[in-house]
Amino acid sequence: MNPTDIFDVIEAIAEASFDPSEFGFSFAEATDNARAAVSKLRGGSLTGR
Repeated sequence: MNPTDIFDVIEAIAEASFDPSEFGFSFAEATDNARAAVSKLRGGSLTGR
């Protein structure tokens, strides 16, 4: 993901209504973290076990 792509996604997050329970996940996805990693975080698993 290049800087322009990241900027575009973060700009879309900024324009959306703020949801504190989803912001961290949206930001993680915007910065090109793997969907599997974000799904694990959403499920409460930080170690992947």
